[in-house]
Amino acid sequence: MSADAVEADGDEEPVDEADERPSSPTVDALETLINADTLAKTIEVANSVADESVLRFGRHGLKIRLVDPANVYMANIHLDSSGFEAVGDGVFPAGQKHEGLLDFIGKADSEELVSLAFDAETRRLAVEFQPYERDYALIDPDSIRQEPDIPDMDLPNVFNIDGETLKEVVEVSQLVSDHVDIEGDPDAECIRIVAEGDTDTNTATLDDELGFAEVTEDASSFLSLDYLEDAVGVIPKSSTVEVRFGDEFPVMMEWTFADDYGHVKQVIAPRIVSQ
Repeated sequence: MSADAVEADGDEEPVDEADERPSSPTVDALETLINADTLAKTIEVANSVADESVLRFGRHGLKIRLVDPANVYMANIHLDSSGFEAVGDGVFPAGQKHEGLLDFIGKADSEELVSLAFDAETRRLAVEFQPYERDYALIDPDSIRQEPDIPDMDLPNVFNIDGETLKEVVEVSQLVSDHVDIEGDPDAECIRIVAEGDTDTNTATLDDELGFAEVTEDASSFLSLDYLEDAVGVIPKSSTVEVRFGDEFPVMMEWTFADDYGHVKQVIAPRIVSQ
């Protein structure tokens, strides 16, 4: 570890919103130390959206905002500095393709610590765990698609569901259709996820027996199962997912990982249904 690395703790000063996304590093070099499984999960979530992104490492931990090429699925990922063994005192935006990094980190034992060292002058990233070290050429953050502003929506209907059940609902729905309708029924106080195919219809009814549900409006959001599968596929089975939606509004899913040090907000835009 370099002398610039500092121990991660929960007492750091909050990062000013205006300083969160500089296109250039605020330090010439930065080194972090993190559990391999935690880092892999963070990058895996980003990879479910797009094949490259700006990874913003530093005193805040790791932040990633990205949107898919069709502007349908976006995610905001934040791994708090407390999820690191050590972080640097600064911010380093690293443009990086996900797949190669994931493949390499996947060779490390899940509990092994991985060192990531960034150099602004050479624009290189050195990733090290025993017995390997790999040197990556970083992508200029300005050449990567602009990071989206995740909308802050006041969505009326909400339900909580465990990741395992949500994955199963998606898998069963895919047997009959390529889309689902998420419906809120305030009279029955339940959520219905309806997949309607050419000949068959599948309905999953979610109420308080499966988790907390608060249905205040009669609302429906029509989603592509391809995007929903990508989003749900990276959610740990043991995670509790909070799902919010409104009538023809995007669906928002929030969940945590890595002992709640990692927080993910996923937003999927609805398909427009012609009347």
